[in-house]
Amino acid sequence: MGVSVKQKDRRELMTQAAVELLEQDGPNAMTVRKITAKIGMSSIAVYTEFGSMENLVASVVDYGFLQLIQKFQQLPSTDNVLLDLWQIVCVVREFALAHRHLYAVMFAAESVGGYQRSGDELEQGIETLKFLHKICVKAVDEKFFSSSSRHATQHIWATMHGRLMLELAGYLSNDKELLKSYGSLIATSMIGLGAQADLVTKTIQTISK
Repeated sequence: MGVSVKQKDRRELMTQAAVELLEQDGPNAMTVRKITAKIGMSSIAVYTEFGSMENLVASVVDYGFLQLIQKFQQLPSTDNVLLDLWQIVCVVREFALAHRHLYAVMFAAESVGGYQRSGDELEQGIETLKFLHKICVKAVDEKFFSSSSRHATQHIWATMHGRLMLELAGYLSNDKELLKSYGSLIATSMIGLGAQADLVTKTIQTISK
């Protein structure tokens, strides 16, 4: 039996309430009591609709990845693969800074009510990587990168995400030019993957103006 319209509406309402609490006050605010109080329902409603708090967290994570994917889909396609790649990494940074707690929960960097996503749960949202991978495939095919597309995707994602985690945690608070240093790190990664330094520099300077 499928999910009824009313049930879907209730789930979306609870998910949105959970996201709002998470964004406003952090993961500790995302409790069953606060979520249901926010939308005028009893606490049992969460378990009726989701079965567990873990499933509600999964719904919040799905919501976050959907928002990020929609950001990717809004990006204009260009004839410059390095520019396309730079647009992707900038969008991820903008999303992470605008939705700090949501981003951290999406990637299991923060727990919710003592619940820490792990194991197969970390596969959730993996389709987000397809957007980056598609560009890396193009970069390899057009001879911008000399590595495999798989390696390029992993390398760019790990570099980008690792840097963002440091920034979100406040370790880079003394850096007065965070976007510039972020760009330098991504540029170094592109060059390390085989891209010509002058092309990378020109691309980043163009979009950063």
